[in-house]
Amino acid sequence: MVLLDSHVKLATNMKNRASKQFDVNRADIVFADKNRRGSRAISEIGIFERTLYRALVELIRNSLPAHIAERSEHRAFRAAPLAVDSARYVSSTDISSYYEFVDHEALGQELEAQSGEALAIDSLLEVLGALMGRRVGLPQIHASSDVLGDTYIDVVRRRLVRAGYAAFSYSDDFRIATPTLADAKSALEMCAREARELGLTLNESKTYTFGREKYVSSLEDFSSAELQLFTGDELRELEVVRLGVYEPLADVDEYSDEEAGFGVDLADPGSDEDLHSETEFDVAGLPSIARTEAAEKALSAWLEQVGAEDQEAQLIATTESLLRVSLPILGAAASRSALPHISLVLRLAPSLTPAAATYLIMLSRTGRAARVEVQEALDVLIEESAHSDWQRAWLAEAAGWLRSAGVDREYHRWLRNLLMSERSGLAAVAAASMGRLGIANVSELQRLLDAVHPAWRHLVLWGLAKQDGAAAMSVAEDMLERSLVAATVENPR
Repeated sequence: MVLLDSHVKLATNMKNRASKQFDVNRADIVFADKNRRGSRAISEIGIFERTLYRALVELIRNSLPAHIAERSEHRAFRAAPLAVDSARYVSSTDISSYYEFVDHEALGQELEAQSGEALAIDSLLEVLGALMGRRVGLPQIHASSDVLGDTYIDVVRRRLVRAGYAAFSYSDDFRIATPTLADAKSALEMCAREARELGLTLNESKTYTFGREKYVSSLEDFSSAELQLFTGDELRELEVVRLGVYEPLADVDEYSDEEAGFGVDLADPGSDEDLHSETEFDVAGLPSIARTEAAEKALSAWLEQVGAEDQEAQLIATTESLLRVSLPILGAAASRSALPHISLVLRLAPSLTPAAATYLIMLSRTGRAARVEVQEALDVLIEESAHSDWQRAWLAEAAGWLRSAGVDREYHRWLRNLLMSERSGLAAVAAASMGRLGIANVSELQRLLDAVHPAWRHLVLWGLAKQDGAAAMSVAEDMLERSLVAATVENPR
């Protein structure tokens, strides 16, 4: 966001760099939590590499078939088998660790067959190999990787269709409609064989065959779970929370591209001196009463489910999905109701950590008293030892918005300790937050620039520029970094 005003100049600079010999730094890996299902390897990529990757994929995407270049909605994909008249059974399966095992050579051959953009594809494969440090795998949680992944796996769908099966794919998910159970078994066997030809395997724990009625019922499970939790009037209130922005956790990826990174621009955190009264915040930007009440209900429903003796997985997933969008609403509405439960959210629903961090940030902006309460809560949260590095990075991000009128708090000392972390992501987010708060040591951040993984260097530089623009400019390495420093100094946010 900081560099948007300089995009024309920077685009020219990057284009000139890319036209000559250049180095691509390997991506750094951060393991993001998935509720009850392990973690996801997210690739953190530097600004130059990210821009180059996106540009090359976009060039190729423009020549791809429409069904690959423009994804249909996930809801339409799930419903597609029901439009097959002869379908009495629907099989559902997906690929294990899909993005980790996409073979670059096979990907290049398929991209060239579909687009003909040979020169761009050669450059793309060179960039991908450098980013991943190997000839397999795509950076996860990047829109460009979705385009490449959809192209790669479409080979399997086409072969199933040519064999006479009504097959549909969405990323690495498959749905196959068949008239008999024998056909369903044959279709899944063929899907497994074709996937293996690409170096992939089906996820047996997620492979099912449903009767048509059961499949229809499974699509309605999420709504049925809501009906168990909320009355008719409450469901109408929940509509203003959902607004179609989420789907069942079992069916969709849990993270957006925006959630993969840090240094989010919400607004200038200002200082406690800027907040003269408890009511001094943007009233026009507040959530409606109905929306706030619905978010409160979603929080209560989640707490009830995680505290129940006989927990039901579908009800837990329902309330987690609602809580993901409800937490930021509660923060913006100045509601303290979630504050005592943030620790529980981080432990029992770790994938909601970005939403929890956003709640803390939004709540802290609603007044001095709220900010003090968030500061006190954060002082306690950082002492808990069960957080993953990814969660700690999000807490460090939240800490950067909590000015404390010159008081040295526990989370300030915690941020200083994170600067010495061997995890570049933790050190870089801590550096950015300390720079935003104005409590960083200039010399320490200057040294950190060369100590962190290259993918995180620009975040450290941004923190340094927030602390001392002249000092940051004196150590900026190139035009891109100088532009980042200049834009940071000029931009009060």
